[in-house]
Amino acid sequence: SSRTYIARKVTRRLLGSSATPPRSEDALTLSAVIADRSAADVQALLEPTLVPSPSLCMFGAESDVTQLQHVLVSRVLITNHDILPQPAHFTRLNRMLRLPNVSPDRFLRVHFSRCTEARKRLILNRGLRIGGRYYEFLAYTKNQILAAKCWFFAPDARLDASALRRTMGDFSRISAPHRYASRLGMSFSDSIATVQVPWSQVDEIPDIIAERHNQTYCFSDGVGQVDSTLAAALWRAISIAEGQTNVRPLPAKRCPCAFQIRFAGYKGVIVVNPRMRSQAPPAIRLRLRGSMRKFDAPQHTTLEVMRWAEPAAGIMTR
Repeated sequence: SSRTYIARKVTRRLLGSSATPPRSEDALTLSAVIADRSAADVQALLEPTLVPSPSLCMFGAESDVTQLQHVLVSRVLITNHDILPQPAHFTRLNRMLRLPNVSPDRFLRVHFSRCTEARKRLILNRGLRIGGRYYEFLAYTKNQILAAKCWFFAPDARLDASALRRTMGDFSRISAPHRYASRLGMSFSDSIATVQVPWSQVDEIPDIIAERHNQTYCFSDGVGQVDSTLAAALWRAISIAEGQTNVRPLPAKRCPCAFQIRFAGYKGVIVVNPRMRSQAPPAIRLRLRGSMRKFDAPQHTTLEVMRWAEPAAGIMTR
C-alpha cells in the first residue's frame, strides 16, 4: 500500500540504501525509525514527492507547462499528551497546493484525537513545531471539521497564514464566522485543474426565481451552463489526469453532461447547453449564476473540476 511504500522510502533515506525497510504499516514503526534522528533528518521526511499530471493552458491555446496533480502532504496526530508525526499521504491537489510560489511541504494536515477543548484551543492559538519548523493554523473544510481535522501552514518572512488567507479572495462582506470558515474551505477542495477561462468568456446570468404564497423559490440554485466546446476541453484534461492514476483511462469521446466545479469565488454545477451558441454572445463559453458566487476572487481563473456525471450503481428497496 501507499503507507508501506512511504515508510520504506523514508527509512532508506534516513538509514541508507542498505537498510532493511519496515514491513508494518503502523505509523509507530516510522516513529521508531526517526526517534533518535536530528531535526534536519525529520525535516527531510516532510519534503513532498510530486507526481506529474496534465498540461494546464488557456482555453483554446496550447502550453508545454507541466503541472502537478498529486502531492505527498505531511500529517500529524495530536493527542492530549503527544504530537505524533504520521506518514505523508498522497493528496489530490487543491487551489492552495497549486500556488506557484508556495511549496507544498509548508502545508500540514493536523488531526486531533480525543483531545480536550483546552488542548485544541492551545494548539490552534499557539501553533506547533515539528522538525524545527513552526506551523500555525490556516483553515479547515466542512468534512475536516466533522472529523476534528484542519490545515496548518509554515510561515516565513514573506508569507504567513493571514496573508495566505487574503490570497484566497475578498471575504470582507462575510460577517458570520461559520460562513467565513466555510468560504475559506472552498480553496481546499480536492479538484482537477483543467483549463484557464478568461473573464471575457464568462458571463453571470440571473437565477430563475418564482414567488408563490409569499414564498420565494430558486429553481437554478448553484447551476450554471457551459458550451459543448469548453466541456470537451474540460473532459480531455480530466481524461489525461485520470489516465495517470487509474488503470483504465476515461473514454475521451463520452463527455459528461454536468461537472461540479470551483471557479474564482464560484461553486456549484455546470451543465452542457448545446444551444448556448445561439443564446449567448459568440465569445461566451461559461455562464454562471449569482447563486453560485460565494465571494470575490477574480485572480483565480482556472476551472477546477471536482466530480462529473457518470453511471453509478443503484439499489432498489423492497
